[in-house]
Amino acid sequence: MSQTVAAQTPAATSGTQPIKVLFITSQWPTPQFPAAAPFVEREVRALREAGVEVDVIAYEGGWSISKYIRAVREMRRCLKQNRYDLIHAYFGQCGLVARAQTRLPVVITYGGSDVEGTPVFSGFNRYKNYILIGVSRTLALLVNQVIVVSDNLGRKLPRKDYHTITIALDLDLFRPMDKQEARRQLGLPQDIKLALFAANPANTRKRYDLAQEVCRIASQTLPVQLVVASKRPPAEVPVFMSACDALLLTSTNEGSPNVVREALACNLPVVSTDVGDVRERIGHLPSCAVVASDKAEDLATSLIRVLQYGGSHDLRQEVLDQDYRIIGQKVVNVYHQLLGRDTAGVSHRAS
Repeated sequence: MSQTVAAQTPAATSGTQPIKVLFITSQWPTPQFPAAAPFVEREVRALREAGVEVDVIAYEGGWSISKYIRAVREMRRCLKQNRYDLIHAYFGQCGLVARAQTRLPVVITYGGSDVEGTPVFSGFNRYKNYILIGVSRTLALLVNQVIVVSDNLGRKLPRKDYHTITIALDLDLFRPMDKQEARRQLGLPQDIKLALFAANPANTRKRYDLAQEVCRIASQTLPVQLVVASKRPPAEVPVFMSACDALLLTSTNEGSPNVVREALACNLPVVSTDVGDVRERIGHLPSCAVVASDKAEDLATSLIRVLQYGGSHDLRQEVLDQDYRIIGQKVVNVYHQLLGRDTAGVSHRAS
C-alpha cells in the first residue's frame, strides 16, 4: 500500500523559487515499523531544511507487480495535482516508478543491494537477484542524474557520471553517552565486554549465526557477550552503541553500511567483514578492524584485539562532515546542476 507524505513548508530562500521534488521510496518509517530506513526520512528532512519542497510517495515494493502499479498511479495523481521540478527515486527499483513518466527529469539514489544483489539468495531466489540488478543498472542509463552512497557501487553501474554522496547521519542523535549509564538503562552487565549486533537476526545477509560463533570463540580468551539491537526505535540505537565495546558487522555484502558510521559517531569501535566501503571508512583506524576472511576464527582474533585496544577512541571526528544537513545540501546541489540553476560549488562527484 502506497502513502503520500505531504510536503512541509520549507525554509525561506532569498529571491529564488524553491525547488519542488516528488520523492519516491520503497522504505519509509511508519508507526508500526519506526526503524524502517530512518536514513531515508532523514534525507528528506535535510532537503526540507535546505529549502526544498518535498512530497513523498512511500510504497511497500517487494516483488508485487500490483504494488508498483499502485505506486505509479499515485505518482500520476500527484503529478496532476502539483507542479514538480523533478522526481527523486531512492533505491534503484524505485526508478521503475519514477521513470513511468517522461515529463520530468529523474534522479536515482542507489543504496547497495539494488546494484549488487544479495549473495545469500539461493535456488529460484537467485533469479530475483539477476532481475533486481539488471533493472537497477539499466535504469541508470534512463535517468538524468545518479547518486550512489559509496563509490564501489558507482563503479558497477553502466555510466560513470555519477555523484557519490554518503547516507545522511543525525549527529545530534548519534553521540556518545556514559557507558555505565547506558548499560544501566538497558539492563546490561557492567563487568564484561559487550559486542553489538545491530541488525535483524532473521536477515540471512547479516549472518547472525556467524556473529554468535565469533563471540563464542572470543569468549574463550576474555568475557564477551553478544548484544542484539534489532528493530529498535532510532532513539534507542545510540544507547546500545554507547553501552557496548565494539560493533560486530558480519554481513555478506553492503553498500555503505549506515550502522558503521553511526557507531563511529558514538565513538564505538567496529569489527567488520570487508564489505561495501567499510575498508575505506575504518581501515586506517587502529581501534577498528576490517577482516578480509569470513572465518569466525579470524573475526574473533580481530574482535579480541579491538576489545583489548588500549588507545583512545576518538572516532566521531571521522564522520563530522556527514551530518544530514551537510549531505542534504550536496543533494540539493545535484538538483541545481540537473535543473541548470546556479551550480557554484557543485562537485561532479561529491563525497
